[in-house]
Amino acid sequence: MKNILFITAEIHPNSAQGVRYVNLFKHLSQHYEITHLTYNSRLFEPGNCKNISVNNTRMNNKLLAILFKVKKYLFNKFSFPDRFIFEIKRYNRIIKQILNNNHFEAIIIGMTPFSFYKVGKHIRNLKPEINLIADLSDPFAGSVDVIKHGAYLKKRRKTFEKKYLKYFDKIVVLNEKIKTFYYETFSLPEEMFAVLEQGVDENFLAAFKTQYPQTAQKTNGINLIYAGGFYKGFREPFNLYKSIEESLFDIHLDIYGGIKKKFLPNKSDKIIYHGLISNSELVQKYASADVVVMIDNSFGIQVPGKTIECLAISKPILFIYENSESPTLQYVREATGIIICKNEITDIKKALAIISEHNTEVVKSFDYSRYTWIYLVDKYMENVIE
Repeated sequence: MKNILFITAEIHPNSAQGVRYVNLFKHLSQHYEITHLTYNSRLFEPGNCKNISVNNTRMNNKLLAILFKVKKYLFNKFSFPDRFIFEIKRYNRIIKQILNNNHFEAIIIGMTPFSFYKVGKHIRNLKPEINLIADLSDPFAGSVDVIKHGAYLKKRRKTFEKKYLKYFDKIVVLNEKIKTFYYETFSLPEEMFAVLEQGVDENFLAAFKTQYPQTAQKTNGINLIYAGGFYKGFREPFNLYKSIEESLFDIHLDIYGGIKKKFLPNKSDKIIYHGLISNSELVQKYASADVVVMIDNSFGIQVPGKTIECLAISKPILFIYENSESPTLQYVREATGIIICKNEITDIKKALAIISEHNTEVVKSFDYSRYTWIYLVDKYMENVIE
């Protein structure tokens, strides 16, 4: 069996990046022996691979834990490209030891953090012949931060990426718009880039389709559900809140996820925030809701992480967007019957009226077979690793 080295940073298993890597490990391990080098395996230790930690320090002392968080915040705020720039020497030292004692057909570097571009250069110098892959969770020079903070940051990030992209054989990105951005911005061959979306979890879908009813058990009114995050100036819920509060229809919204206080609704019987819940609980909440709400990013080339998952469960969907060039629309338009409206109060109110009158008629199927992790990993092996 061939060997792969997979390098990650500080990964939280339930984050979008963590879910991606867990599924990649799960399916790749059926075809490859995987060695996984990560920052702290106590935090992220997927099965079916050999896990190696750069740092296994435990913060048992509360004061030390607080000081560490402050240090982390300051490094995140003032270091470039990110705080992991201070960990690169440790990573490089361990990588050299691993490569001296093992043979790998390919090395995959999970980014973020973008400091890992420097790790790519180090590996290329050690093993010029190895197949070196960067799996980008987000674009760097084309991210939302760049659009928000202007030309200087964009130029700095572009210069940094241009310097290090050349050390990689393949760059894996999350959608076609990101791919186009990279090969046009950096004048690199299009075939250097591969699109592997944030896939849909087959276990999640199986649980949804077998353990719970396909249609909601009707109670009073219509129950909407939103699961995910909000971001200032980028993905905001306030027009939706106001539209529901002012609606004459009996509509309620339940919100799940790690939502910052500034995005929480005012105390209301119509809109209730429930906090974080497990994936198994979320399956049940999706199943019992009447309509799933999707709020798109207001600009940029990124797609919200739950997009394909929401489309795949074949529930009625209210899709709220601002950007008519959004890459998310590519996936939404593959389905039919979704209620699409602009992120404006008047438009949202009209959509709520349609839902109130024709709620059960908007359910349409979405062919998610091309976005299952099994399919995507096969594509990963064929187009990226081999």
